[in-house]
Amino acid sequence: MLCRFLLLINFILCCALAAHAGAPRLEVSSPEFDFGQVYAGEQVEHLFQLNNQGDAALVIDRVRSSCGCTAALLSASTLAPGESAELKVHFDSTRFSHEVVKTVYLYSNDPQRPVVQLSLRGLVQPEITVVPRELDLDDLRPDVVREEVVTIENHGARTLRYSSVTATAAEVSATLDKDELGAGEQTTLRVRLTPGGGRDRLNAYIILTCAQSNCDLRVPVFGRVLAAHQ
Repeated sequence: MLCRFLLLINFILCCALAAHAGAPRLEVSSPEFDFGQVYAGEQVEHLFQLNNQGDAALVIDRVRSSCGCTAALLSASTLAPGESAELKVHFDSTRFSHEVVKTVYLYSNDPQRPVVQLSLRGLVQPEITVVPRELDLDDLRPDVVREEVVTIENHGARTLRYSSVTATAAEVSATLDKDELGAGEQTTLRVRLTPGGGRDRLNAYIILTCAQSNCDLRVPVFGRVLAAHQ
């Protein structure tokens, strides 16, 4: 009876060893990369180091990213035992703001981890800041000119050129002190309001059209218009 039991245990152990023999094993030294802080529009690149720590050929048959803003390029899709490869990941921060996390998925023949997740994370700051972000004004008087200023600053690396400044209401007009902003430069948007009578609210947008992509601005303008006798 004891002999049969020992034979059974030996058989199970042999099966387990056979199942794990000759298996690839994908290892990534640092599966998460923190890129810190960038301004919207900047490009982030990082190389992930991959290694086959198993004793059979590792085949990475698919790489998938969590969104179209993230691209991944693999230096080799088949790794012999002990071999390494690089995965270059590119993240386009255009259209993003605040904290972001982007994930890349690796699909391979590793029996223990057929799907491995890699991630890029960091903080995306606006390329352009507008201060104040909106004009919310009280005590506007009919037919009395009110002037306000807004500061616009370019934090990005590219030069921005604004081709036009328009307003959605006839009572509002605006001009830029300069229409071209180099990296780190700022300008002043001068706003002029002349509310007409017969209405108690002024609602408009100032629209700044940029010659480059993804840098148009909209500045909301709100105001309470006093009655003529106030």
